[in-house]
Amino acid sequence: MSLLDSIKIALSSILAHKLRSALTMLGIIIGVGSIITVVAIGQGGEAALKSQFVGSGNSVISIQYKANMNDSSGMESIGQPKLTEEDILEIKKIPEIVHVIKTNSNMETLDVNDKKEMVNIKGLDDEYFAVNKVKVKKGRSLNDTDIEQGNNVVMISAGLKKRIFEKENPIGKIIEMKGQPMQIVGVYEATGGFMGMGDSEALFH
Repeated sequence: MSLLDSIKIALSSILAHKLRSALTMLGIIIGVGSIITVVAIGQGGEAALKSQFVGSGNSVISIQYKANMNDSSGMESIGQPKLTEEDILEIKKIPEIVHVIKTNSNMETLDVNDKKEMVNIKGLDDEYFAVNKVKVKKGRSLNDTDIEQGNNVVMISAGLKKRIFEKENPIGKIIEMKGQPMQIVGVYEATGGFMGMGDSEALFH
């Protein structure tokens, strides 16, 4: 069979099944169009993100999970994705990433000198102080030894120190936080900023 005969047979088949052939072609066109569209959207989103990040002049990205404070039952937060240790390990593998800082902020009641204070506390890891310069006004900062030994120590803000201890030296004093006795080792000056202490009044590992 010659090439010309093959072409004639193919054309005859197409003409005999016009609707099926048209739908097949339409499916291919839509499929390819969808792939091109998805790729274009993905590349466009990546370009927009890069330009926004580079243009801001900021070298820190914050990835946050926040529960809905209006959800009193807590059911709404159950299905929401949360950052896991596996996620953090994957992020650390990116060559351009210098530090990955884990923090956890929450409102807790502190028991101090038979007083109860509702304050914003921040749990942090050892890399926090590599990026954030904490101004220590009294005592010392948290360190690697505290993490390695699991010391129950805490730093409090100058504002909290003033409210609770007034002119008394708080270093070495014991406060109860989350049901655990914690020793105060330092007083810091709270600062704002992208990854700063913000409104947090107690820092612990």
